[in-house]
Amino acid sequence: MLAIDRAFIETMKQQPKAEMFFIILPQNKGDIINTGAYPHTLRFDHQSNYYFHPSSGKLIQSDPYDKKSLGLQVVEMNYGIHTGQILDLPGKIIAFTVSLIASALPVTGFIIWFGRRKKFKK
Repeated sequence: MLAIDRAFIETMKQQPKAEMFFIILPQNKGDIINTGAYPHTLRFDHQSNYYFHPSSGKLIQSDPYDKKSLGLQVVEMNYGIHTGQILDLPGKIIAFTVSLIASALPVTGFIIWFGRRKKFKK
């Protein structure tokens, strides 16, 4: 069995309820195999990471989500916060509304500025 297979199987054993996994293959000889697990499909927060030896596939280090610091947990939620995934559908609606308002501000600002220019010429 290859080291990558061992790493993936061990990751699935560590996180049996996870719905989505990833593997980062070593780029150079001697680099470690990095795997991870997410508890929900297409939600990129609550990530648990595992690091394996490149030739034997033995677990070197594990970083489960529960053991990570609060700061690292917040950093990993960055994508979910900016796409509205954190609060599911209400979060996506809020993110859409905020994006719509933010994109309309320069246009309305230009319209107001252009209207003021015409008043001063009278």
